[in-house]
Amino acid sequence: MQGGLLPSLREYAARFGLNTERVSLAKPEAIVMHPGPMNEGVEISPDVATSGRAVITEQVANGVAVRMALLYLLAGAHEAAGEHEVGHEVGHAHEGPHAPEATR
Repeated sequence: MQGGLLPSLREYAARFGLNTERVSLAKPEAIVMHPGPMNEGVEISPDVATSGRAVITEQVANGVAVRMALLYLLAGAHEAAGEHEVGHEVGHAHEGPHAPEATR
């Protein structure tokens, strides 16, 4: 790290970036995840990001859906639509008529 406390992008990629060599050290069944947005060539090499082990696209897509659902619930939209039922507060997700048998 020349001249400062923070590494350059090249130094960061060399020291911390996920590349093919580092992935080869993982177990064969290991997958590569990244929540996005991704700095290809810095955090992760392009060949790793597009490899068969990468599930980045699926992770990003699912993350968007989960965040949208959480924002919907936190904004109280379900209450405005008249969908509020007792037991659907945070921490009581497994109560009610659609709960698994073990939690009723």
